[in-house]
Parts: sequence; C-alpha cells; structure tokens
Amino acid sequence: MIKVINSLVVWKELFLTLVFILLSSSIALNRQYLIAVSLYVIGLWFISKNLGRALWISYVTNFLFFKAAYFFEKINYQVNFLDLGNSEVYSSWFVNYSDMLIIFLIYWVWRNKKKLNLFGPAILVNRKVEILMLAILGLGFLATSFSPMPGVSMFGLIQLLKFFVVFNLARALFGPLKLSSVTFGILAIFVLVNSVLIVVQKIKGGPLGIAIESENRFVPYGIFSDENIGLYRPGGMTTSPNLTASILGMFIPILFIIGATKNRYNNVITWTMLLISTAALVFTASRYVWIVTAITIYFSFRYLKKAGIMYLPDLVARYMKPLMICFFILLGPFIFNRIITFGKVFEKQGGGIYRWHHIVMAWDFMKNNLFGIGLDVYQYEIPNRFDPEFFFSDASPPHNLFAEIGVGFGIFGIPLFVSLFYEITKEKFAGLRRRYHPLVHGVGALMISYILISMAHPWMFARPIAELFWVFAGYVYNNEKIITV
Repeated sequence: MIKVINSLVVWKELFLTLVFILLSSSIALNRQYLIAVSLYVIGLWFISKNLGRALWISYVTNFLFFKAAYFFEKINYQVNFLDLGNSEVYSSWFVNYSDMLIIFLIYWVWRNKKKLNLFGPAILVNRKVEILMLAILGLGFLATSFSPMPGVSMFGLIQLLKFFVVFNLARALFGPLKLSSVTFGILAIFVLVNSVLIVVQKIKGGPLGIAIESENRFVPYGIFSDENIGLYRPGGMTTSPNLTASILGMFIPILFIIGATKNRYNNVITWTMLLISTAALVFTASRYVWIVTAITIYFSFRYLKKAGIMYLPDLVARYMKPLMICFFILLGPFIFNRIITFGKVFEKQGGGIYRWHHIVMAWDFMKNNLFGIGLDVYQYEIPNRFDPEFFFSDASPPHNLFAEIGVGFGIFGIPLFVSLFYEITKEKFAGLRRRYHPLVHGVGALMISYILISMAHPWMFARPIAELFWVFAGYVYNNEKIITV
C-alpha cells in the first residue's frame, strides 16, 4: 500500500514521538492528554500522508508508555490475612488511549481492506492459528461462566481478545505500511529511556521524582532486594525492576543480532544502546532475566556463526575485548555479589520457594476446577483457600506462564496455548537457514525470551510486556513475506 518510506520520514516520526513522550509525561488530566494524542496523530499523518500508519505508531507509543486509563472500576476485597481490618483496592475494567486507537485502527483497516489485500494469501497463511484463537476464547468464556469473579475474568478475556486483535493487525499492516523500522525505533526509544533512567536511579540510590516515572505510594523510595535489604533495584519508568528487566532481556538479543550481522542498522548507535541497556539490565538485579538473556545471546551467537552470517564492524571488532574487560571490571563485583546470594532464593522465605508455592497453589486450583477459575482471578482467590504464610502474604498472579494459563482456563488451556505458540513460530524456526532480515531473527529471540522469562514471572496479562509479545508475534508470523525491511 505504501511503496516507499524513506529514512527521513522514519526519523521525523521518531523525533515527533520522542517530543510527544517528553511533553506528555507530565500531563495528569485525561482531557489534556486526549488533546496531546490527537495532535500527535495529526502530526504523524502530516509526515507520512497515511492515517493508518499514524494510528499504528501512536498506538505503539501509547501502549509502551502506558499512559492514561480514563475509565476504571475498583474491586475491593478484605485483606483478612494482614489483620488490618480494611480493604485492599485493585483496579479493573480500565480503558487506555491505546485501546481507543486500536478501535480507530480496526475501522481504518476495514475501510481499506481491498488496498491491504486483507483476505489475500499473504494474510491467510495458516487457518489453524485463527481456529486455535477462537477455541481459546471459547474456553475463556466457559471459564468466565464458572468463575467466582466473572467480572474480573471477563475483563481478562477482553484483554486476551485485544492481544489476538493486535496480533492480526500486525500481520496485516507491517508489510503494506512499511512499519518495521518505525516500530522497532519506538521500542528502541522506550528501552533507551528506561535504560538511562535505571542507570541514573542507581547512581542516585532511588527514584528521581520526575513525571515519567510511575509512582508507587507503597514503595516511595523504590524496590530493594529481599536477600540484601540495602540493595536498591531501579525499575526505570515502572515500579517493578523485574518487569523492566524482562523487557530489556527481550530487546537485548535483537540489538546483539543486529550488531553482529551485516545490515544498515549495524552502527555505533546500536552498539551504544547494547552497552547501556546491558548495564541497565545488570542494575535491575533480576538474576533470572540475566540467565535467560545470556542463554538467548549464546544460542543466537552459535546460530549466526554456524549460518555464516556473523559480521562485526571494524571499530567494534577492534575495541570489543577492551570494552568487555572494562564492563566486567565496573560491573563484575555487583554481578558476583548477586550470584553468590542466589542460593538464598531456595531458603524458607526465598523467591524460588515463593514461586514454587504459587505453582502448588495453581495446581490445586487446576485439579479442582476443570475449566479454571477465570482469567486473572487467582490473586483474588488464594486468600480464601490458603494460609497467608504459604504465599508469604503476597496475593499476586502465579509466577509461571503455564500456571497462569492452567488456573485461568483449566488444564485444557495449556495444550491449546502450546499449540498456538507452535503454529505461530514453526515456520520461523523451520526456516532458520533462509536469508531473513536480522530483525526477523531478532524477533524470534524476543519471543523465546518472553516465554522463558514468563516461566518465573506473571507476565501473561502484564502491560506493556504482554502486548509487546503479541505485536511482534504478528510481525514474525508472516515471515515468508519478511525478507527485508
């Protein structure tokens, strides 16, 4: 639909995006933010002369920077296990501006379905994916019907439907609207902003108190390590260092693959981002994400070497060893300290035991509820079924992707999701020897990283990481058509 988008257009879009992010971060009122989003879309439309492209870019920016929930319903439940005699408040049924942009984008896609060849062979590659998605949604509706909290579960089901819609929008639009470069550019801005924030927060020893940071009234001075109470763990824009670390862990392999192959993105900017984001990942002190990222990079390196497409720019090859030595001299003691305390996660109150207890509780729900207890309901129900000491008085979603699926959808949900992941990725990994653009290989690494990281974190419905996964799953799914960007 768009034959050519030159680099100047992309740079203008990314510059406007950066300006929008910096100026809108201090906007607290929804009406003012609506005006800012509207001006942002109009500006993008003026640059590219394509409304669909403008809506997509604005959508990606808004969901990544998770601004403005303009409608929400609060759920109150009694926290008896804390003996406080009051209620804890959790929000549900919220709608973000990114959700509204999806609705406008769906309308635009439908109006332009012929130009997009929406029902052509490039889109309808494999009907099994659509069938599996419908089956999962049907099972989710059944789980919601039997759920002790159907309102919460229905909201989770709507969120899942949104993820599937985003997946199919990405399939339909990435090629015709030439969205690869600008979408990765926005993700790069998000990662860079978070990485710089994390480094500065670590130097300061706490949050900076600026508008772009998320405020958590329960931990105003930031998150500290459970094993070492004096170890501050910065989270960048979020209040969760594990969430930010997980996104960094998904993006770093992309930077590595781009930086280690011959392509137009392999430059000083990419390698500088790789160094800064890696340092930021280290400062989050998220050991499990460290391990997953190291494994993903190792196997990416082996693949690039075996495929004969490994390439390092002369400048990088010349200074690689000195840079690595400096990196480990500066950050080595911090890394070593976290590694030697790793055994504490398996002690009585350690994070490993905590995660194992969540799996035990999830299994108890699965074996007693054939169709699950509803989507994203688990954290509200465990205080009613288990001793608070068993889950360390921390009612949160199960810290395992398959446990989240099994509790929400019942035991039958697990094979359905496994089949869906397989159908989405099988062409990509069956064709590793094909000469895809490095971005496609990088996104494959991103998807693997998300699934592995979600084995120890509750990221199935977490924003923005879950939405990020489905966007790029849609990108990589039609890989037969994605040879270049």
